[in-house]
Formats: sequence, structure tokens, C-alpha cells
Amino acid sequence: MKRNVLVVSVFCAAIGLVGCSSLAQNGAMIRAHEAFEENSFAACLSRTSEAENYGSQSRVMDAQIMFYKAMCLEGLGQIVASKGVFEGLVRLYPESDWAIVAESKLLNEKTSGNSF
Repeated sequence: MKRNVLVVSVFCAAIGLVGCSSLAQNGAMIRAHEAFEENSFAACLSRTSEAENYGSQSRVMDAQIMFYKAMCLEGLGQIVASKGVFEGLVRLYPESDWAIVAESKLLNEKTSGNSF
């Protein structure tokens, strides 16, 4: 009986840690969004890196992280790096809403000849 309780306790702890990672990642992305809205692109980039460090929680979150990373790089004037992240986003997560916006930005840049 003690062994079963221990196994259940360890399992519940593991589930809780996954939930904590997801909450922490969401928190990092909320802070990334706030920094982006304040045009604090370096802080935004730092928060997206923090969110990445929690690992992959979902494809939607992974795509969102990439999108914000690309937007931060663009805001910092790192256009080539930004374009590369947008292209990676479209390639890795073509089904996501984030990829649709990224693809639109890439297409606009290609047809207009202007950077983002």
C-alpha cells in the first residue's frame, strides 16, 4: 500500500511540474507581450528566450514564441535574423495563425521590396 501511495505521489508531482512549466511559460509570454507593446524589444527578446527555456508545451505556444522573437528582432533592426525566424515559423508551424501572419509579412516584404 505504501508503494502505491508513493507512486501516485510521484505521478501527481510530475503532473504538477508540467503544469507549473506551462504557467511559467505563459507568464514569460505575457511579459514578452507587455515589453513588445512598450517597444522594449530587448526585454521582449529576453522574455521569449525565457519562455523557450521551459520547453515545448504546445505547437501553438511554440509558434507564438517564434513570432514574438521575430518581431523583437525586427524591432531591434536585425532584419535578416527576423526574416529567418519568420521563415522558420512558416516552415515548422504552417497550420498556426502565427504562421499566417508571418507569411503575410514575408510576402509583403517580397512584393514591396521594403523590409518589414
